[in-house]
Amino acid sequence: MILQEIIEAYRQLLTQIDSWFDQCLVAEPQQIICSRGCSGCCRGLFDITLLDAYLLQVGFRQLNSQQRTQVMIRVRSRLDTLQQQWPEFQFPYILNNLPHQQWLEMPENDLTPCPLLDDNGLCL
Repeated sequence: MILQEIIEAYRQLLTQIDSWFDQCLVAEPQQIICSRGCSGCCRGLFDITLLDAYLLQVGFRQLNSQQRTQVMIRVRSRLDTLQQQWPEFQFPYILNNLPHQQWLEMPENDLTPCPLLDDNGLCL
């Protein structure tokens, strides 16, 4: 399978996951609180796959220059904060390369929003 086929298959998987989640929202509206502008899941530090990183890069390139500049300002600010806490956190910024003990020290309740969210909590 060539790379473009893998990426397309992954996009289809993400679409299926979104459809499944939409069904969950309909089935359990009192249990799953999620709506446009709710960004509770888009906060803190978490792993992403290389395919996710690629798709984020594709989306980032589609932003206008003002949006990209604002995102990069937020990214640099967040990176500065992280490197003050963990100086060894360096390029390529892979969190799971950190020792297990440092993972345990990372704040569980970090509410820092994803730098790709706008001021209303919407994904750019």
